[in-house]
Amino acid sequence: MTKTQTGNRVVIVGGGIFGCTAALELLSRGWSVSIVNPGGPPHEDASSTDVSKVVRMDYGSDVFYHELGEMAIEGWRRWNRDWPRPLYHEDGFLILSHGQMQPGEYEYENHHVLGQRGYDIPRLNMNLAS
Repeated sequence: MTKTQTGNRVVIVGGGIFGCTAALELLSRGWSVSIVNPGGPPHEDASSTDVSKVVRMDYGSDVFYHELGEMAIEGWRRWNRDWPRPLYHEDGFLILSHGQMQPGEYEYENHHVLGQRGYDIPRLNMNLAS
C-alpha cells in the first residue's frame, strides 16, 4: 500500500479519453488512481475509438465555447511538450459559405469572434479561391 500526496484514492471505470484525462488530472493533484477498463485499448465501445479527432474553437458567436476550445488546444499542446511522443497534430481547416458572409450567420460570427480574440483568419473570395 502506498501513501498518496493527498491521501485520496480513486478508481476510474473506463480507460477511454475521458477516463484517461481524468486520471492524468487527478494524478497531477496527488491522488492515487486506478483505471478499470473492459479490455485492451482501443476498446470498441469507447467514445475515443477512431483514427482521428478534431479539436476546434469555431462556435459561431458563442464566446464561451470558443474559450473552451482554446483551453482544450492548449491542453493538447502542453501534453505534447510534456510527453516523450506527441499525440496531437495541429492541422488547418476551411469554412465555406454559399454567399457573402453576413452578420448573424455562423460563418461570419466565427470569423468575427476569432478576430476579436486575436486570430488572423484569412478570407478568400470566389475569385481568389478559384
